[in-house]
Amino acid sequence: MTPKVVLLSVLAVLCFGIGALLDKFSVKNLPPTEAFLTRYYFLFAAMIPFLVLGWERNRSAMLEAPRWASFVLFGAVGITTLGMFLYYHALSQAEASRVVPFCSVYPLAAFFLAVCILGEPFTWLKLLGTLLVIGGTICLVR
Repeated sequence: MTPKVVLLSVLAVLCFGIGALLDKFSVKNLPPTEAFLTRYYFLFAAMIPFLVLGWERNRSAMLEAPRWASFVLFGAVGITTLGMFLYYHALSQAEASRVVPFCSVYPLAAFFLAVCILGEPFTWLKLLGTLLVIGGTICLVR
C-alpha cells in the first residue's frame, strides 16, 4: 500500500474508533432503535448539500452505468444499514470494548467472500492474518 493509502486507512480507523465511543454514549441515553434512526437523520441532513451539489454528476454516472449497478448499490446500502441496526442493538446490551472488536471482524467475512465469489487469490499469508485477527478478537471479547 502507498503511504497515502496507509494514512487514509489510519485516519479511517481513528474515525471508526471515536465513532464507536460516541455510539456507545448514544445508546446509553437513547433506545438503540432511536439512536440508530437519529444517526441516519443526522447523516441525511449533513449530506443534503453534497447531494444537491453533486446531483447532476451522480445522476449521469448512474444513467451511464449498467442497470445492475443500481441494484448492487441498493443492496450494499441495505445490507450495511441492517448491519448498523444490529450493531446498535448489540452495543446497547454489552460493553463497547467487547462489541466493537467483535463486530470489527467483518473484513474476515469480506476476505472469504472475495476469495469464494470474486475469485481473489488465496494465500497462506492471508490465512495467517485471518487467524491472527480471529485470535486477537477472542482475546478482546473475553
